[in-house]
Amino acid sequence: MTEEITLEEYKKAYFEVYKEQRRKSFFMHLAIYILVNTVSSVINFIFTPKFLWVIFPIIFWGIGIIWNFISAFLLIDKRLHQTSLEVEQKLAQRRK
Repeated sequence: MTEEITLEEYKKAYFEVYKEQRRKSFFMHLAIYILVNTVSSVINFIFTPKFLWVIFPIIFWGIGIIWNFISAFLLIDKRLHQTSLEVEQKLAQRRK
């Protein structure tokens, strides 16, 4: 027999899975950022040591990394709550 779950249990599990996916995505983005910028730095220092062009992608991509962190760790509960409210409003409208 299968056990029925409540909507609240489902929402809680869904939110946990979504948070975990966003955090994994952030760490993957961070790992790629570190790897690419390390390789770029080595290339910069070998071929054009007098002009440090590598600083530009480090800074601008770093801004994206910071935003990804904020989105994945700090704003995610607010976003999930807002999405949940929007879904409930749409469902209420359909019932009318």
